[in-house]
Amino acid sequence: MIQTLFEELSGKEFNAFLTKRQVSNLFVVTGKNSYKTSGAESFIDASSDGLKVVRFSDFSVNPKLEDVREGINLYRKSDCDAVVAIGGGSTIDIAKSIRALAPYPSEELEERIQNNNIQGSETPLIAIPTTSGTGSEATHFSVIYVNKKKYSLAHRSILPDTAILNHELTLNQPQYLTACVGFDALSQAIESLWSVNATKESQHFSVQAISLISENFEKTVQSPSVESRKLMHKGSYLAGRAINIAKTTAAHAMSYAFTQLYGIPHGHAVALSLSEFMELNLNHSQDAVFNKGITRDHLSMVQKKLVESMGCQNLEEVKTRLSQFAQSAGMKMKLSELGASSRADISYIVEGINLERLSNNPIKLSSSDLTAVVSKIW
Repeated sequence: MIQTLFEELSGKEFNAFLTKRQVSNLFVVTGKNSYKTSGAESFIDASSDGLKVVRFSDFSVNPKLEDVREGINLYRKSDCDAVVAIGGGSTIDIAKSIRALAPYPSEELEERIQNNNIQGSETPLIAIPTTSGTGSEATHFSVIYVNKKKYSLAHRSILPDTAILNHELTLNQPQYLTACVGFDALSQAIESLWSVNATKESQHFSVQAISLISENFEKTVQSPSVESRKLMHKGSYLAGRAINIAKTTAAHAMSYAFTQLYGIPHGHAVALSLSEFMELNLNHSQDAVFNKGITRDHLSMVQKKLVESMGCQNLEEVKTRLSQFAQSAGMKMKLSELGASSRADISYIVEGINLERLSNNPIKLSSSDLTAVVSKIW
């Protein structure tokens, strides 16, 4: 599926886009408070002149099956011509899930989610991110929780038909959220660069994303300008394009337990272990075992690309820059400072790691490797 991308499209221009495509009924998925604070409400008001709009925003930060069912019920009643998702990653994810699962009876949804058994929908989906971080507008995945267990739907039809990047919707983003989503995007770009699924195309997106994000991270966190917001927004989209092909690896695999156990926001949770996995993957020992045909020469090439795209001289300088990025937002980088108290949690974290994400890592990681990573950031 080929996605149409628009940058800096205004609400009135979006209205013309919809009118040209004979859209009269919009199903709009939004956040709750962020709908107003981000400027999304004003954007939709300007773009929906003459159109019927049904809005859905009653869902959890981590969308559950029950949320998707409720959204589908409203979606079916709306008789919509197009779905618009305007918000952060969760908003775009649940809109993807609603559109993908709406053709099926309610009693089939749990089984279809668990088995990733979907065929897609013909209703157009337009994604408009209001944060610069998740890249959900550029991926064919969506996340749903069923009985507190995380599932990822994956199908080419889940990719939004159209993505609109309007940096003005990110201008009111708070400092900490800016840092969290910025780290998520940067981690996506770095992990997709060394992923076993990486291709020349995905690495091209990765390098562009790393360069844009690293050049603008601290400025956007500390004293954002219109230009830095715009470039971070583009970098996030490119990171999404990269993981759409290559997927994420160990840092993301480990992050979910940090969020579940201690309530650490996703981007912050990913940032905690990124440098440690960078060390394992790119400064690996002589007895390292590689996944899926990865070679030392390949990882040397990856390291060179990473160092250059970060504007650094070597890997140690890259790690120093990542530390500076965290400091610029006052982000605590030790679990013991973020709610962790019992070291008994370490074994739970290691045993519960996301194996699918871990299998994308270039180096095979043992339980002792993973335990050592958690211990270092404790």
